[in-house]
Amino acid sequence: MTAFEESEDIEFKKTINEVKQGVISLSAMLNKHGKGTVFFGIANDGKPNLDFLVESDTKKIIAAAISENIYPRVTPNISIIKHDGKNVIEVAAEGNNKPYIAYGRYYIRSDKDDVLMTSNQFLPMLESRCSEIDRWETKPSGHGIESISEDVLIRYVDESNETGRLTFMYRDMTDTLGRLKLLSYDGKLNNAGYYLFSMENPMGLRLTTYDDDEMQSPLSIGDLQGNIMECIEEGVEFIVSTTAQMDGKLGVKRTKVPIRAIREAVVNCFTHMRYNTQPGCEIGISPSRVCIINPGSMPYGTDPQMFAEGKQQSILRNTRIAEVLYFKGTIDRFGTGFKTIFEECDKANVGYTYEDSAEGFKIIFERRPAPEDAPKDAPEEANEDVIEDTNEDIIEDTTVEEKEVPVKVEVSDRESKILALMSADPHVTLKSIRQSTGWTEGDVNGIIKTLKSKGLIRRTGARKNGSWIVLE
Repeated sequence: MTAFEESEDIEFKKTINEVKQGVISLSAMLNKHGKGTVFFGIANDGKPNLDFLVESDTKKIIAAAISENIYPRVTPNISIIKHDGKNVIEVAAEGNNKPYIAYGRYYIRSDKDDVLMTSNQFLPMLESRCSEIDRWETKPSGHGIESISEDVLIRYVDESNETGRLTFMYRDMTDTLGRLKLLSYDGKLNNAGYYLFSMENPMGLRLTTYDDDEMQSPLSIGDLQGNIMECIEEGVEFIVSTTAQMDGKLGVKRTKVPIRAIREAVVNCFTHMRYNTQPGCEIGISPSRVCIINPGSMPYGTDPQMFAEGKQQSILRNTRIAEVLYFKGTIDRFGTGFKTIFEECDKANVGYTYEDSAEGFKIIFERRPAPEDAPKDAPEEANEDVIEDTNEDIIEDTTVEEKEVPVKVEVSDRESKILALMSADPHVTLKSIRQSTGWTEGDVNGIIKTLKSKGLIRRTGARKNGSWIVLE
């Protein structure tokens, strides 16, 4: 390679110490041309830096700087090449998710320079990307309606009719999915329908517990796979059960995060994330904190307080997903999520902070020590907003002490059958119970609900990896 020049899509950096400037240049070129190349080890005049050495970790340093500081994320091609007989680093990247942000700012290439974007440059790019994201919901997923359980869809329609927000009854899968705008032009599911209802686990939710409140030392890391409906319920249940179990294990008593605040924060993840460019949502729990991370950052120029105070109307990133959740009642009202979170936390003496960055939106709940002046032998008053079951078929009891079982409890043949299955295999799933008995999903859920009300069974842990306790 002979000497060449910098341009609107080529940048030279003499040393690895200029990695930050190189990352900024890469983001600026992506915003201008959708591609760019940065060379490390080449001076501004295009000649190789004879003192530049490619160390064993040089490529890793560059890759980490790009991964941690450019958003939306890009995957660069980093290679070692020869330039006039000298080893240099070539970093090339392409991407169409403009505008890209680097180190908290938006840059664009102007000849050979990186300049801050003006609002006139930034806003059209943002509107274009939001339009593309909205179109993502309607694009064909390539998956047929057979990937959805008809029982689940029937139950969804029934529950949505109970809220009064859905005005049609179930006829068949094609009719229902069509009315919900979840079918593509090819007769298959669009992306919104596939992610909402598919049994093929289209998305992930990371569930992590930590030993420290700085959230640097993980105790356990789990990656839940499921659809949006499952991930929301599983995420809420994970927070409720894990905080209770952690308090019991540590022998402390902390304020409980209100269930309405938890649900609003978790639902916010799945209605506002960028499905076509981002990894899944994350939930982290430490001894006194609950952290919920949504990889979709706030709309440009907005702040949660603006929404809470009614100064900003709701901006829906995934309108079809949000509508389906609204019909069921998972979303109470559009534009009230932050207001509900803040008000519920204030009432429950739970602190909260939030951060909006290039990596996404993060809300942290601070579970403060419970007041010590309360009588220790007095029973806790039930707070329906804190401990109520959010889904009777999924969210289970999380109290440490087991309820006392009545001496004599009448059980039916069907109830005895399920008790026997749970005794033989505490990890038995509802699907396995249906297969063993031949009963419908509604029958099994109804019997389990009855067994719980009789104090004969209790569930611990999450739905997919928890277990049944038969109280005999």
